[in-house]
Amino acid sequence: MKIVFTAIAMALITSGCSHQPAPEINSKPYDPQQTLTSIFRGNLDAVDRGQLLIQAMKQNSPQTNFDLFLGLDVAFVGGGAPPGGNADLREWHSPEYRIQVVLHPDIDVRPMAAFWRSAVLGRVKHIDVEKKVITLDVDPKYWVVLVAM
Repeated sequence: MKIVFTAIAMALITSGCSHQPAPEINSKPYDPQQTLTSIFRGNLDAVDRGQLLIQAMKQNSPQTNFDLFLGLDVAFVGGGAPPGGNADLREWHSPEYRIQVVLHPDIDVRPMAAFWRSAVLGRVKHIDVEKKVITLDVDPKYWVVLVAM
């Protein structure tokens, strides 16, 4: 009886083990702009403005008046920012830039996961070019989980 059971178990285990070619992997790099435009369709200016703000901060030109961004909507894609105890993000293409998220109402929108990526749309409250921090006022419905693992 034991031999029959072992033979059946081995047949079941090995029956699904035929060699299959590896699935083709999309080699295109991830494009957060495309993600943002599909999620925040009615806010395309905010998507463009977010990238413009990051570029301006990188250049840090004395001629740039960052106050012009205050009160305007911007959108970003990013991952969890250390220490990880809040909804802040590290900007996807420029992880040295932190997106500080101030949620109204203040609720925990983060997924229960070790790693996550999200999209956020919010209004610029403060910009600290030297510390590379952008502070946004955000409605929780505009903090969208893209990936959680």
